[in-house]
Amino acid sequence: MKLTFGVHPSVGATDCNYKGFCTIGEVIDFALGRTITNVLLNLREVHPLTPMTEPTQEKQKILVVDDEQNNLDVVTRVFRREFHVLTATSGEQGLEILKQNMDVILVISDQRMPGLSGSQFLSEVFKIAPETMRVMMTGYADHDAVVEAVNLGKVWSYIRKPVAADQLRETVQNSVEVYHLAAKNRELTRQLEVQNRELVEQKHLLEMSLDERTMKLIETNKKLAELAVRDGLTGLYNHRYFQDRAAQEISRAKRYNGRVGLVFIDIDHFKDYNDTHGHPKGDDVLREIAELITARTRLQDLKARVRDTDLVARYGGEEFVILMPETDTSGAVIVGERLRAAVGSHPFKDCETQPGGALTVSVGVASYPEDASSREELITRADQALYEAKRQGRNRVCAP
Repeated sequence: MKLTFGVHPSVGATDCNYKGFCTIGEVIDFALGRTITNVLLNLREVHPLTPMTEPTQEKQKILVVDDEQNNLDVVTRVFRREFHVLTATSGEQGLEILKQNMDVILVISDQRMPGLSGSQFLSEVFKIAPETMRVMMTGYADHDAVVEAVNLGKVWSYIRKPVAADQLRETVQNSVEVYHLAAKNRELTRQLEVQNRELVEQKHLLEMSLDERTMKLIETNKKLAELAVRDGLTGLYNHRYFQDRAAQEISRAKRYNGRVGLVFIDIDHFKDYNDTHGHPKGDDVLREIAELITARTRLQDLKARVRDTDLVARYGGEEFVILMPETDTSGAVIVGERLRAAVGSHPFKDCETQPGGALTVSVGVASYPEDASSREELITRADQALYEAKRQGRNRVCAP
């Protein structure tokens, strides 16, 4: 079937084959080729070019889905230095990987695959992660599939097979640039919304008495300061605040010849629990463990697990961390074992479905200066101890 589309007035007559209309092949070549290039050129006049990956601590993730392993190997070899390349051999597997890696910035999918087609898969990707860039690989004759992918999966670009490395790299480069430009625009929009809300609040404050405005300002600043350092799900301190405090405690220990203990806690088989019972119940488990660690639970027979001087934070995902001033490795092991036992005996909902019939944690500990000479090394040593606990069978405490 021959499809025709209206042409933007800026397009010259020679770009189309019939009185302002183009065939589907010309639309794809034009709309997904020249137009995107021109848009990028215009955007680059406003924003300087960004590298293949933004200057972050970790490589950014891209997901490649193709039922032919050779194609996956080629893409991985091309981009493994710039990106963390995740691969899947089916659309169904790709969706599972994406749900576990919501920070993926680009998804590249083949069109013709068993099960979900490329357009169907990318449509689901759009529902799960609408901000992720989506690119489809297809044969020259798959024009209908490209149109379907544009309509269903909001595909940004496509690559014709067989794929040339230079074409693949250029498409990925352009996709990453557009992703970061869009992210910057979203951030600017968010900042404008925040500023607008602040203006409304300021107008309201002007109508209040001086004492009321002063008290309101103090209260607001306290809330903002607290929100900036807290994890939204558990109420514990967040990863950034932990890093700042760890640096401060190590600096203080160096100055006064002190000690700093560190405890890493990771929930065993947590992915299995999420997959079986759903992420909302998994979130409930994270909150309960946070309460167990900080003794915020209502159980009357539970003693405090940490001291007021200790800092408890959510390190990320299902990992927690406890920073303990003036604590050596043996002291950190005692706290870790106490917490491991408390979690293992706690009646989490549906915990009987976990391996061993209980929800458990693995714990790794280390201390400064006994096991490390810097903040970075202390974190590394505790993390290594945690992985050793996992390697030995989980539900245990390990130290260097």
